[in-house]
Amino acid sequence: MEVIGEGSVHRAKKGTEEVKTRWEYIAVSGVLRAILPQILPYMIVKRERARKMLEYFQFLDGNPIRGKKEVSREYYEQLDSLYCAIKKLNEKGKTIER
Repeated sequence: MEVIGEGSVHRAKKGTEEVKTRWEYIAVSGVLRAILPQILPYMIVKRERARKMLEYFQFLDGNPIRGKKEVSREYYEQLDSLYCAIKKLNEKGKTIER
């Protein structure tokens, strides 16, 4: 948080005695849009998740709906598809992606 200048750091809920304390960095989408491309080359375990998040942001940026009275069904289907892909990657028990 100090390096980036935005967001917050919180200690995550501790599960059991065998689990180490885990810290989480939380930021809004604007911060993630700026940071993810910079750290992507260094990511190992969460690389595919970061790529999918960037794809999600690129879709939103390339298909603005502000001011539109009607939005196509395909827009929401694509958005839902990307969202579901990200959620699936975040499921517990996933193997390391490389």
